Amino acid sequence: MLIPKYWASASAPAQNRWRHTVTVRRWGWSDDSQQAAEAHAQERLRQALAAYAQGQASAHENRPGYNGAQGLPICEEVLARHGSAVLTRNSYGAHCINTPDVLFADVDDAQYTGYGIGCLIALLALVTLLCALYWLLSPACKPPRSPQPFYISCALLLSAWIYARWQRWRHRPAAARRASLERIRRFASARPDWSLRLYQTPAGLRLLATHRTFTPGDPAVQELFKAVRVDPVYQRMCLLQQCFRARVTAKPWRIGINAHIRNGSRAWPIAPGRQAERNAWIARYEQTASAWAACAFIETLGAGQIDINVRPVLDWHDELSRATCALPLG
Repeated sequence: MLIPKYWASASAPAQNRWRHTVTVRRWGWSDDSQQAAEAHAQERLRQALAAYAQGQASAHENRPGYNGAQGLPICEEVLARHGSAVLTRNSYGAHCINTPDVLFADVDDAQYTGYGIGCLIALLALVTLLCALYWLLSPACKPPRSPQPFYISCALLLSAWIYARWQRWRHRPAAARRASLERIRRFASARPDWSLRLYQTPAGLRLLATHRTFTPGDPAVQELFKAVRVDPVYQRMCLLQQCFRARVTAKPWRIGINAHIRNGSRAWPIAPGRQAERNAWIARYEQTASAWAACAFIETLGAGQIDINVRPVLDWHDELSRATCALPLG
């Protein structure tokens, strides 16, 4: 896991194979100083220019972050360090713990899939209502010898089907969570030597393994991810960044802060002229988020063993996320 404190970028013009001038840009980083980050950026730029001239590299390198930072360290504002764990602020302002060897795994309820279904059900309900009103209230508009009972029966049957679908859609998150809990409990019961702390999150469940440390490439980790159906993007980023990650403060839009950090002050590092704007947003967010929890502790599965190397991260996570404070979840 590598989360540098200092970042810099370097760029230079170059000609592509069509003799057009393009800008080649590379990032550099360091834990020592800004000057070291700038020197690293210049060295990576020199290598990129040589590779680009031979057609072996692209001109642009996307701004590093967490998701999608192919082959680059995590580029986020470092808020604190606790042993090998690092607390960062992600792109939308929330705090995240990053750790190279303490296993976190979030299992989401996939509630986002219900939006389209809900819209479809609402549309069908509207069409059914309009049809029923037409046949019941406008007899003069009907064609001669209209089979009114048939249309009314169809409307009633369609209404019953829509209601059944609505009930199923409305209870989808609860059903998804029950299925996730069943998979987690089945995994834990088959491994009595494991100890897992189970938390509730706004979108699902969180697991924290406490009986020993892991590396992201450990086969046991991949086995857990597969068994409990962890998000594939998270699985890939754990391997790519060689760390586990857990959000420990609320998402802004869940606590009434609909204004995001603007693009110019969102990505890290930011331009000096955007610092005041960023600081104002952060001050508002921190004050509001203090009344919310990121997750809530439910129970311990297994023997409850806590490894000496896991204990500091566990305590830090529970403190920052307010997992035992009975606060609303964000």
